[in-house]
Amino acid sequence: MKENIREYTLKNEKLTVKFMNYGAYITHVLLENGQNVVMNYADIDSYFDDKHCLNCFVGPVIGRIANAEFTLEGKEYKLEKNEGEHNLHSGSANLATKFWDVDVSEEDTCAVLTYQTKDGEGGFPGNVDVSVTYKLEGETLVVKTEAETDKPTLFAPSLHFHFNLEHFEEGIENHLLKISSQKFTELTEEVIPTGTLLNVEDTPFDFREDVKIGSFITKDDPQLNIEGGYDHGFLLQDKEVVLKNKNKTVELHATTTEPAVVIYTNNGLTKKEKINEGRDGFKHGAICIELQKLPDAIHHENFPSAVLYPEKPFQEESRYTFRLKQ
Repeated sequence: MKENIREYTLKNEKLTVKFMNYGAYITHVLLENGQNVVMNYADIDSYFDDKHCLNCFVGPVIGRIANAEFTLEGKEYKLEKNEGEHNLHSGSANLATKFWDVDVSEEDTCAVLTYQTKDGEGGFPGNVDVSVTYKLEGETLVVKTEAETDKPTLFAPSLHFHFNLEHFEEGIENHLLKISSQKFTELTEEVIPTGTLLNVEDTPFDFREDVKIGSFITKDDPQLNIEGGYDHGFLLQDKEVVLKNKNKTVELHATTTEPAVVIYTNNGLTKKEKINEGRDGFKHGAICIELQKLPDAIHHENFPSAVLYPEKPFQEESRYTFRLKQ
């Protein structure tokens, strides 16, 4: 499979983005000063056994589906159990494990990636035509996702984007995070949403103002203790997430049409994995900002719907704006 990998480059005066046809993986987001702000693997082989999903396009459903089953239009569907009793990141149907067709614009500032899922693949119904556009607009990377299906199905994808604004010389504990959210998902010990949306007030999930991640992530909190960090969905209010490095010289402003964000603090990365420029991987080495639907939405009527119907195509857009400050 490795011989089929192709790498592409989009470039303008502010950003350089490198990505692959395999998994729609983004390997580099280089700022005007040459700094790469996304985590990547030091060798290509690691992408074929990527337990951390470093900057790939995950779908048709990102995250966990409880008990690897769901009912839609009165019909029961069984999925692969690839994380205990549950389904994670769509199992073998995961779009992050597929080779996409790629069409790059003449200006090298825009690329359209397409793939078609097959009815029954991984247990999911419907033939789904998926299109992902990566486009550079000044200091902004625009990610537009479109999809059409021939029968009702689940479709709740996201770019699993891992950031570190400090050159990967340290973790994300000193980064500042701001999320416009008053509610976050309560999780079971198996990292499955209970369906309850908890209030962030007086908890280490209150990021309504700039908060140093390290001041929260070490707290003794039942929800943080599940994974030793964050892996939680936040219902967005003004649809923006802001990440800054400790000196506020690099900022990421992520906006979206999606209803939620999942914040994952790379809780399982170890030194066995070699990342940027051959460094040893380490826990909390990056923060993953997943703009998406709330996880396991099919089982919770109070969550925004993750169902895709033939008569209503999927169309969502997320924008990642990178600002260098003096």
